[in-house]
Amino acid sequence: MYVSESSVYCSIPSSTSSPTTPTSTTTITYAVVNLARFSAAPGPTHVRAVKRCLQYLYATRTLGITYSRDCCPGVQRNVPLMYEGAKHPLDNGLNRLQTFVDSDYAADETRRSTMGGVTMLNGGPISWFSVLGKSVATSTCEAEVNAAVAAAKDAIHIQRLLVDLGVCDGSKPLQLAEDNAACISQAQAGLRHIRNAKHYEVRLRFLQQLVLDKQVEFKYCPTNLQIADFLTKPLDSAKFCRFRDQLLSR
Repeated sequence: MYVSESSVYCSIPSSTSSPTTPTSTTTITYAVVNLARFSAAPGPTHVRAVKRCLQYLYATRTLGITYSRDCCPGVQRNVPLMYEGAKHPLDNGLNRLQTFVDSDYAADETRRSTMGGVTMLNGGPISWFSVLGKSVATSTCEAEVNAAVAAAKDAIHIQRLLVDLGVCDGSKPLQLAEDNAACISQAQAGLRHIRNAKHYEVRLRFLQQLVLDKQVEFKYCPTNLQIADFLTKPLDSAKFCRFRDQLLSR
């Protein structure tokens, strides 16, 4: 039976996102998403890139996600805490869920921005995404607002699941770590009209309402600490490995 080259190419990106593959695929989500866009007509460059992803997965096969909790006396069982190697510098131990969200700006040839987000629980990532925006953002603030909306929806869904399971009571607002000061300022400005945000006002009002209802709170996260950065753009090896070590352990 003849199998086309495109069929073989398509099977590799899809298999790397399978639950049975190594958990180090978390760190190549951006690469896999980009390679999947060329499934209809892959070229030699794309094939080499796919092979390099497979080589990376083999070289990091001993890495995995570690979920753990503090063993201090008096701590309630199953209370999710982030600590040890996966503890982020901004984590103060008071938030059960911590979501990091970021976006690049017009890096794709279509000038659409790539949104990325990762939600941490019990010292490891439990949800992450890397998605090319469906429309062109005309400013970095708009791109970050679009990403924050997607991350907030994902985090709220996870929190409601944890509430149903009895893991938490949902009384604390979700923490969104964002590195764009303009996005944070607009989201925390209350339900008011912002002249420069007329073309994305609906998404911005969604965030503003979440902040007013104390479902979400924004925390400024410097770019060099923004874990979601690796889901939006290629990084240099030193920065990539630093973020990878915060997500995975041996």
